[in-house]
Amino acid sequence: MTLPVEGTEIARGATAVVRAGAAGTVVKELLPGMPAVIVELEARALAVAGNAGLRVPRLMETRLEAEPPALVMSRVNGVELADAVVSLGPEETGQILADAQDLVRRVEAPALMLSAKDYVRQGIDRAPLPSDVKIRVLGALSELPDGDALCHLDLHPRNILWDGAATIIDWNNGTRGDAAADVARTLLLLEAQIHWVPAEHRDAARPLLARQREAYRERTEQLAPGILDRSLAWRAPLAAMMLGETPPPGAVPWLEQLLREA
Repeated sequence: MTLPVEGTEIARGATAVVRAGAAGTVVKELLPGMPAVIVELEARALAVAGNAGLRVPRLMETRLEAEPPALVMSRVNGVELADAVVSLGPEETGQILADAQDLVRRVEAPALMLSAKDYVRQGIDRAPLPSDVKIRVLGALSELPDGDALCHLDLHPRNILWDGAATIIDWNNGTRGDAAADVARTLLLLEAQIHWVPAEHRDAARPLLARQREAYRERTEQLAPGILDRSLAWRAPLAAMMLGETPPPGAVPWLEQLLREA
């Protein structure tokens, strides 16, 4: 397999672009306007996850003062789990996702990590919501438990690389909190995929995504009985946060409806 030339863009997300680095590495650079604290938060979460024995990229360098701020990490082989749905089947990918998340929540996160509640609160503050809705959702958030589990808070099939085992990537939302919050976030992301599938792919993709979601739910409940019920209280605060993350237009009405029903 030919490796990309150093500097070549490999992936791009809402906050950063990943480029090929020197041999065996990648460089994750923040996009313009993104605060350097994102790099610091991801570096901390990667260190906690890696020290706990989770399969994650190895942090090699933190460039907080660089322009743009960046992380240098080991290059990880594998395909995104989302692209393995056809070959593995939606049931197996849903179970792999649940198993990976179970390993994450078994890690006790140190108190120095940002709390999940504070992270969600900051996201709600940025969301374009009517003031009465924002006040109501923030009030609901304040009643939720804190917890001390490691949370990824963005775990979905594109943030797992698969080569026969799962490597969890993109830890910039990594926090300390209630494990049920992580489950609620993953369920919302899986459901959101169903709502933002392009029209030309909906007939083929939606049944696969629905089966994947149900397999994830079943495996999660098997691994942590009762956690699905506990995750329900997190749905409204997390949906409000997601509206501030510029979701695809197809998911906006669904998120707004979820908030109205909460």
